[in-house]
Amino acid sequence: MEGVRAILTHVLVGALLASMVVRTIAGLRMWRRLPQDGVGDAAIRARLYRRSIVASWATTSAVPLIWLSRGGLSAADLGWAVPSGRGALAAYVLALVLLAAAVTGAVRQRRWIQRGHRVLGGARTDLIRPRTAGERRMVVVLSLTAGITEEAVFRGLLMAVGISVYHVPVLLVAILSVALFAAGHAYQGVYGVIGTAALGAAYTAIYELSGSLALPIVLHVCQDLLGLLVVPPSPQPPSTAPKAAYADEGRQAA
Repeated sequence: MEGVRAILTHVLVGALLASMVVRTIAGLRMWRRLPQDGVGDAAIRARLYRRSIVASWATTSAVPLIWLSRGGLSAADLGWAVPSGRGALAAYVLALVLLAAAVTGAVRQRRWIQRGHRVLGGARTDLIRPRTAGERRMVVVLSLTAGITEEAVFRGLLMAVGISVYHVPVLLVAILSVALFAAGHAYQGVYGVIGTAALGAAYTAIYELSGSLALPIVLHVCQDLLGLLVVPPSPQPPSTAPKAAYADEGRQAA
């Protein structure tokens, strides 16, 4: 019985990693077509929101499945616990510093854009910034979904599986987790990947210090809400920008 459960765990982990690769490739292909399809189209944005929400929750279904297949993993091992331990205070301090930096950065970007400027590397994110009240409500759901599901998978599940199942050193697991997290945002271009990797490293540090997903989830949700609701679209819509502008921001490219 234990052998069967072990095989099932390996299969589920492999399927999860494969799904991440597929989502990354599909996202890159889809976002390459957006400029020529017309990113100002509300229907396109709504479809992107819905697909992202559904795909994120579908991916997160791996968390309970692997938890059930792998005996010995507790909810706390997966990060579902109250922040505690000697590193909890440091985690709270780091989280507050990052939140303050995120708020300050979002306000500065908003003022910069309102003056008619473009944010470096911001054209990709402009593709999903809401324009209407209905879209803003969907973005709230999208942000909550991303914060919960991505932290549950990249911080909670992958860290627990890497350490407990495959006995990989904590630092190496953390690096791999952050790399996968950043790769999943490749549609945002080079600047998006770099920024996402930095945030992923910070979330991982807070998670390891606190032993809980609570603070990373709150920070992640706040970061997404600030980036999508506080920062407005650039003055020049991506759909009307020359194709050369997209090449400058990363040909590999939510």
